[in-house]
Amino acid sequence: MNVNIEKNDIVSCHRIGKEPTAGKPRSIIVRFFSRDLKYKIMSNKKVLKGKLDYKDIFINEDLTMLRLKMLNMVKKHDNVKSVFTRDGKINCFLRNGRKKIIENPDDLKCSSNSVCSSICSEDVKNQSHYSVSNKNHTCNSNLALHSSYSFNSESSCSVNLKNSKDVISSIKVLSLNVCGILAKLKAPELEELCSNYDIVCFCETKLDELDVVELDHFRLLPPLNRKNGKCKSGGIAVFVKNSIFVNIELLHSSCENVLCSIDIFDVIEDDLITFITEKDYKVCLIGDFNAHTGTKPDYIVLDEYICNSMQLDNIPSHDININNLDKFGININRASLDKSVDNYGNRLLQLCKSLELFIANGRLGKDSGIGALTCKEATVVDYCILSPELFTHVCEFKILPFDAMISDVHNGVHIEFMNTNKPNVGIQVNDVNKNGNVTVKPKWDNEKYQSFVDNLNDTEIDNICEKLNVLEVENIDKSVINNLVEDCNIIIRDAADASGFI
Repeated sequence: MNVNIEKNDIVSCHRIGKEPTAGKPRSIIVRFFSRDLKYKIMSNKKVLKGKLDYKDIFINEDLTMLRLKMLNMVKKHDNVKSVFTRDGKINCFLRNGRKKIIENPDDLKCSSNSVCSSICSEDVKNQSHYSVSNKNHTCNSNLALHSSYSFNSESSCSVNLKNSKDVISSIKVLSLNVCGILAKLKAPELEELCSNYDIVCFCETKLDELDVVELDHFRLLPPLNRKNGKCKSGGIAVFVKNSIFVNIELLHSSCENVLCSIDIFDVIEDDLITFITEKDYKVCLIGDFNAHTGTKPDYIVLDEYICNSMQLDNIPSHDININNLDKFGININRASLDKSVDNYGNRLLQLCKSLELFIANGRLGKDSGIGALTCKEATVVDYCILSPELFTHVCEFKILPFDAMISDVHNGVHIEFMNTNKPNVGIQVNDVNKNGNVTVKPKWDNEKYQSFVDNLNDTEIDNICEKLNVLEVENIDKSVINNLVEDCNIIIRDAADASGFI
């Protein structure tokens, strides 16, 4: 199994079960000092498969009786392709490519006919696509998706998701500097992670033109020309789920060869100018840029010198495209735990300013106000950069915890776009509760003022006033106040919904 086990690695080891019957020895249970060693053994046990000397030897996690029964039931299900356990949780891959975790008997009950009806319903949903663009901010348009790695890398391919009549609730995208994809795919952790996504963008794959790499239920986009690559470092691989691949259109780069310098930004900028100006595409630029940007602005600051040079009067010293940030309720100030700035970072910031793109790190989702580190737990070099119109279509953004089984030093970047006929106007990305969830707040529109007032429920307002009139001071406590506040919130939310604010 290529796993080195020392005596000190084992906490306890003994046989379990009743006295053996003829020809059937009792099972052996082993407790390891390190969880990582356990994972390594579980990952490499497939090496024993097919070897005659280990024909009747099986390595499994120690499960409770209930979970063992559930595991056997899931194995027999028609919609299940494969099953494995990790940390006592039952993970199953469905035949439609999705993954389901069975954690308790209730999950199994709802899956008696389909291993959870919600998953089977995705067979219909996944035939569609998801995209965002268009001046009216609807979601049935174009999404230019770049996966780029700036240093020792190649220029990125682009993806345009075509229009489709079907509907999908959201599309999940993963970006990860995998630090050598062939080695990482030998462990189940990476494939398990990828099963939760629709598009997976790998950087630093370290592949050459002779390497063949496959990922179950995904199709690999055509690779770049690596003939001028001096070594196997760098490399990009973009996998798209089979269920949406039919709706993918490749947007070819002006440079199809490997680039290993800061010149990569020039290529990206030239391509995006074409996509944005000529085709009105909205952009999601994602990957490892090897760029340190600190908290420097990714928008243009109009200082006094620039205003005087352009003969502008009474212009606030803000970003010239600050209106795009304000329009969509994006936090102007970007947080980052990495305060360093280098040449690559300045070039990346210049690209953002030139094309009116904004860095999502430190502004959105669970990373709002944080700017979590993405490499070696010391720096931020993996980014997601968006057109401002796309910010309101992001329902989740976060930096994944570091996992040495899927990357040597990098964290994954997770972003999920929601499919809706109208954007969530005014997402306040700096409003995050203790669980890391973004609070969506409507942005006020004076043109809808009268509609909002008309939709306020007078009866409910009178009921609140009556409660206040009969309320005794000595009976006031925290729960009473919370209930009254919630009643007010309901009135306001219902009026906002009816008026088109939400």
